[in-house]
Amino acid sequence: MVVSKDGRIRKTQNEKDMASYENFLAFVAISLSIKLIPYVEATTDIAILKLIFSFILVVILVQLFVRNKMISNFLHKLCKKLKVNIAIPYVTYLIFYVLLSF
Repeated sequence: MVVSKDGRIRKTQNEKDMASYENFLAFVAISLSIKLIPYVEATTDIAILKLIFSFILVVILVQLFVRNKMISNFLHKLCKKLKVNIAIPYVTYLIFYVLLSF
């Protein structure tokens, strides 16, 4: 973060880039949790437990993917090394997601 002369706090370009990779990882975590929720709900017949278990699953996946800076740093370095923008991981993930869904 950089403080400008008028006192505003601005993000650096690297922080903006990292935010886009964290958004991608949040997308991955939520889409995986949507795929896994039916399996978690099949473990019990009690509706409130299904809701609690599903919520716990979503929280755990988001914590693993988004809060873990190691994964976002690795993804950022890999994309820089391969000289690709953030759209390529999205497209690649969507293709694998659709192929594995069938």
